[in-house]
Amino acid sequence: MEEYATRLSDRRTAAARWDAAHVRMGNVRLAIAAAGLAGWWLLSAWSLLAAGLAFVVAAVWHDGVIRRGRRSHRAVRYYQTAIARVEAGISILGLPDPNSIHQRLTPVPDLIRIPFPRAGQCLRMASFDHRTKTKTDNM
Repeated sequence: MEEYATRLSDRRTAAARWDAAHVRMGNVRLAIAAAGLAGWWLLSAWSLLAAGLAFVVAAVWHDGVIRRGRRSHRAVRYYQTAIARVEAGISILGLPDPNSIHQRLTPVPDLIRIPFPRAGQCLRMASFDHRTKTKTDNM
């Protein structure tokens, strides 16, 4: 449990770092676009081309930052869920853990209930001929 808590803390720190990097990269892209427009206005169209190339490189780099940030946020959610399961005494399959101290104190999660058709519905479905789209006679 302590191991999960330290891993969760590490993942939260990493997620905060990637969020800060995401904001910084957005500001860098904005600065590149502004510098490109200013260079085009003051110097020549070639500065706009150079700024466009730098903007594309920054956009690709920013995409990697966003992906790593999403991955770290996903890791945070994973460890939060794992800690909640350990505290509740639920195994990874969603069933009560037999080794858990809290087994008698926590309710067992409901199993998925599948609605079964009633007997009359089964007979009506069996007597329907799908090829002719008509009801057949029951003999």
